[in-house]
Amino acid sequence: MSITDMHQDLTGSERIAPRSDSPHPKTVNTSPLISAQKLTKQYGAAQAVFSNLDIDISEGETVALIGSNGAGKSTLLKCLIGLLPHSGGQVSVLDETFSGRPQAAQARRIRSDIGFVFQKHCLVSRATALTNVVHGMLGRAGSWRGWHQAIASPAWRQSAMEALDSVNLVHKANERVDQLSGGQAQRVAIARALVRKPKLFIADEPAASLDPKSGHDVMQRFVNLSKKNNITLMFTSHDMQHALQYADRVIALKNGSIFLDQKSDDLTAQDLKGVFSG
Repeated sequence: MSITDMHQDLTGSERIAPRSDSPHPKTVNTSPLISAQKLTKQYGAAQAVFSNLDIDISEGETVALIGSNGAGKSTLLKCLIGLLPHSGGQVSVLDETFSGRPQAAQARRIRSDIGFVFQKHCLVSRATALTNVVHGMLGRAGSWRGWHQAIASPAWRQSAMEALDSVNLVHKANERVDQLSGGQAQRVAIARALVRKPKLFIADEPAASLDPKSGHDVMQRFVNLSKKNNITLMFTSHDMQHALQYADRVIALKNGSIFLDQKSDDLTAQDLKGVFSG
């Protein structure tokens, strides 16, 4: 059955993607997609959130960013993509280089190549899953059509259906988001990010609001989609099992510095305990 046919007939049972036997495929390209030198973030005269960080993220890599509450994980993510200005150092992301904050035109180019997934989904609860995925096209040329699937172009609607199919939710396309489970809603959020065909996924605690089973299911699907489409993925997490199981690499922040930066295959849960002690 084609996606078009499924759009017309949305009944049927949900397919569950098989889990990979291997923990996580490895990086396919070593060219840096994100590079930060001496990156510092400070608010006024307060102590710096972090200082003099040097980070390189390769194309196709999946990176878990961990640390205790207040360590600066979310702040670092936002500084790396220009959503927050940094106080010192330089960032290069998606072929754009800036200090402080990107220029307006740079910011638009950067954001056009990023798909965002947040802990709280950030979906329109009274809209359908399909309309929420079409919202991922907002910011593109002619994006007023992205406000609702009924006024979206046929190509955008088709792309949104394909994105829903990729997270096994095409049969839920015409259901309101507030009628979906938490795990299904987060998969809609992933589809919304995927429909942009980004080069980079940024996910801030994407499984934190879910029960353990749904959390693992969402992370497995997210990582599989990233690898399949060669999308670089950076996600924050308090779940050390998620960091070790789903990331190629783990970066830990502690006391304003990089405490640890290693391949996940070289780490154990015991190795990560120092991130949260002291």
